[in-house]
Amino acid sequence: MPIEDWIAPEPELFTAVVQPVFIERKLLPSLIPYHPRPVETTPMLFRLEKASDDAGDYAKFVTLGNKWDESWLELLDAMRLRIAVDEYDNEFLLDDAPHTDKLGATDLVPSRWRIERSVDFKNQEVFQEIIDWRNIVTGDTGFSIYSWIPY
Repeated sequence: MPIEDWIAPEPELFTAVVQPVFIERKLLPSLIPYHPRPVETTPMLFRLEKASDDAGDYAKFVTLGNKWDESWLELLDAMRLRIAVDEYDNEFLLDDAPHTDKLGATDLVPSRWRIERSVDFKNQEVFQEIIDWRNIVTGDTGFSIYSWIPY
């Protein structure tokens, strides 16, 4: 599957964060001020765009609006989401950019960030961002997930 299957087909198309959103309980106090979530009044809008570097094509985030936390935007801006394949031949996007900066005032850095295709309980296709976190002080790990509907 080419990278184009993951990105917005038109530059004016954006999507928004939807349920389900999950933050592992032990990470909840640290992540809740920053983590994307569905917002009723003004949604957190974004899209993926195609970009390229010496390693090839990748998808990058473009956000719209002011609902995003600045620390989260810094993480998104640093990402290089490239196509990867798991042991079951399922394709997903995997961030290959190394992250060393902490998220805001937390001691958390993403250790793995991937986007997978799934379906919700209505059998509607969704993309889910599954983020593995590592506390750089304690070494503890955890994860969070948020979802969005393809364009």
